[in-house]
Amino acid sequence: MICALMIGRAGSKGFPNKNIADVLGKKLCEYPILAAKNSKNIDQIYISTDCPKIKQVGQRYNVNIIDRPKNLATSEALGEDVFRHGYLFIKDLLNSKSKKIEMMVLLLSFLLSMLILTTTGVLTWSSVTFRRLLAAL
Repeated sequence: MICALMIGRAGSKGFPNKNIADVLGKKLCEYPILAAKNSKNIDQIYISTDCPKIKQVGQRYNVNIIDRPKNLATSEALGEDVFRHGYLFIKDLLNSKSKKIEMMVLLLSFLLSMLILTTTGVLTWSSVTFRRLLAAL
């Protein structure tokens, strides 16, 4: 089974609420969900988050929600640890249904912001620059 996991938390310091910022009529976190939903290869989609608004977006698209523990919802938490937690959660869930993970796809909504910045010629990500780009859209 090919599973996609999106990670996003509520407490971004560089750009508060970036995952639920409106970009071209959708929340930023909707874009990776839609990409995964439109993929013919992804069997299940999961979101690891502590943010009620991100959870609402996921529920609207019938995505599986993983409640992220508080220790993994801080600015000090490593993305690798968040991914590991999500992976183990999914693995245990699928094992209980006699299914196995064939591949994991990591979905990140901030990659859209990096792509936007890259297409404008900016090579480093900056939340200040990203805010200016959003204002210009």
